[in-house]
Formats: sequence, structure tokens, C-alpha cells
Amino acid sequence: MKQEHIPLLCCLECRAPLALVREPAPVMAGPEIEYGALECQACRTRYPIVQGVGVFFPTSLLPDYLTPRERQTALTYGVEVPPSQDEGVDDLEKRQIATARNWSYQWNVAERYGRDDLDGDLWFGEEAFFLFIPLPKERIRDRVAVVWCGGRGRETYHLHKCGSRLVVVVEIGDEIYAIRDQLDPGAEVLLLRADMTKSPLREGVADISICDHALQHVSDHQKGYANLVAALRPGGLAAVNVYSHENNWVMTGVVEPLKPLLHRLPLRALHYLSYVPGAVLYALLRWFYAPLNRLLPPSQAARLPLNSNMVYWAEKKKTLRLVSNTIFDLVHAPISYHFRQQEMEALARANGVRVAYLKNINQTTWTLVGIKQ
Repeated sequence: MKQEHIPLLCCLECRAPLALVREPAPVMAGPEIEYGALECQACRTRYPIVQGVGVFFPTSLLPDYLTPRERQTALTYGVEVPPSQDEGVDDLEKRQIATARNWSYQWNVAERYGRDDLDGDLWFGEEAFFLFIPLPKERIRDRVAVVWCGGRGRETYHLHKCGSRLVVVVEIGDEIYAIRDQLDPGAEVLLLRADMTKSPLREGVADISICDHALQHVSDHQKGYANLVAALRPGGLAAVNVYSHENNWVMTGVVEPLKPLLHRLPLRALHYLSYVPGAVLYALLRWFYAPLNRLLPPSQAARLPLNSNMVYWAEKKKTLRLVSNTIFDLVHAPISYHFRQQEMEALARANGVRVAYLKNINQTTWTLVGIKQ
């Protein structure tokens, strides 16, 4: 975080401007604020800056989200951290906290992809990114982009490669600390650890606002999408990719009903258990879908169950580990929602977005790109 980024932010409690706390003095690394705190100029709420990342959670939720390092920085810079307590935290908020912890495990332990993967031709590469978030590359150069639920940095990396002026990342989990390691030195990025539904961004600060494969895991996806659009200037591009309800009978009819049972398992056990269906699926991809799509006419191959999605998996998820980790991705999240086409259109309409592109990708996800009016 740099001082020039602070005007893009506001207080979670009252939406007033923030200022850098001068005492204790922040720790700087050139123009970057590595450790310190921001203070609301109205209500005096403070938010810590840890390893260059602004940490923005309501005071009551800090005990549930802060890592030990974040807690130590918060205490050093006078951020109030109340004792942990379950009272006052509703069930949906508890599920969001659990979702954040599960994704932290996935990106910090199970699937620690790096720059070689981002430069490759599989799931983490540029081609896959632009399949699901089909933005015109010329609209990215020299623009300010916000990535919501930015994970370990896949979207941030590809936006920077296309010449974005600044990428702002909002991510609820502590995997956000890995993002700077994926980027070239000097890449302009503002990292914010926050819940998408409780955004610290001021309105109208960005030209592009995207959420890729994540809005379905947000506790209130309507509020999340509203914040995604609110960050845009008029004429800005909003792009999301989400689980679809249409065609996605494996998820809606099999995986989701099994989740109450699967989630009784420890997360690590569920991760390793995912290798069992992963091995079955890997075999199907390699020895059934791939050869049949080479042998059959396209019209006949298209009749195979979920063929377009399976062909994509065969091309982009070529190892057992990647297939199994994708299975884990699909089964571990405590919050998962499947959107219908009408819901996608209604979300855009309710937030003043004109739909420019809406497509069911690989029979399992919806991609919507729109323009803020």
C-alpha cells in the first residue's frame, strides 16, 4: 500500500475518509507502507496494515479473521481487538468465516501455484482467464481494475500482464499475502484483506471490476455484486463468472446434497479424500472423453454427458493432482450458490448494468460482462 492509495479507501463503519496513523510511526519500504494503521477521520476506528496489506474487518469480527501476525500489528498500532465470542455472530457469518478459512487452506497448502503455472497453458494461464472473464485487452491497458475475491493472484497477474495501471485486490483470506510474490517488482497493486460485502473501497474509483469463480461463495451475493458495481465509474466494465444452475446437475443434485456429510470431515482429510473421485474423473477424462472426442463427429460427441466441460478439463487439468484439487475446490466451501440466467440478468438490471455478454460456459458456469450506466 502507498500513501497515494489511501484516498481510494473509506471507513467500514461510517464511510468517512481515512488517514495514516503517524504514532507509532509506520514501517516503510520506499514508497510502500509495510506496517502501520489507518484511522477514520470521523469515528476514529483503526485498521492495520500488515506486510503492505490493508486489513479491513468490523471490530467485532477481528478475532475470527486475524492471523497471529495481523493481531500483533493491530495491537502495536492501537487497533481494538475484542475477545473472541460466538454471541452476536449469526450462522451465515460463521459460514463465511469457515469459507474464508477453507480457501486459505486451499491456496496456502493444497494448491500453491506460482508464476510458472500462471505463464502456462493450463487452468491458471492467460487463455483460461480470458475464457471466463472475456474483457477486451485494449480496455485493460492503463486502467484501474478491482479484483474481488482475488485469491492467490491469478486474475491480478493477468491484468498486470495486459498493462493495467493499478490493480486493487479485495480478498477475505490470508492467501492475499502471496500475491506480491507473483508480480514483477514495482507492479502497482493495492491489497485489501476484507469481505466483499463489507467493502472499504470508495465508490467510482475503478474502470474494471471483476469477480471470477467466487461470487457463489459470498454470504450475500446481491450485496457483493452491488459493491462490485459501486466501485466503478460510469461506463466501467463489470465482469463475473459464477456457478450455473442450468446444466449443472452434478453439483446441484449430487455434490451439494452430500456436503453436510462431507463437511463433518477435517479439511485435510477431505482434501486427501478428493483424490478418490479425482482418480476416477482423471481416468474418464484421459481414456473416455478425450479419445471419443477424437473419434466421434462433433455432433455425436456433444451428446456425451457434460461433454464440453469434460473436454475442457481434459485440456486444462492434465494432472491427477490438478483434477483432484479441483474436486476439493468444488466440495469444501460451506457457502456455494448456483445462479440461474434470470438471476444474472436481474443482478445486472438492479445495479444499473447493461449486459454486453452473457454465456453459459462449459455447461457449468455463467459469465456476465456489463457496462455501468
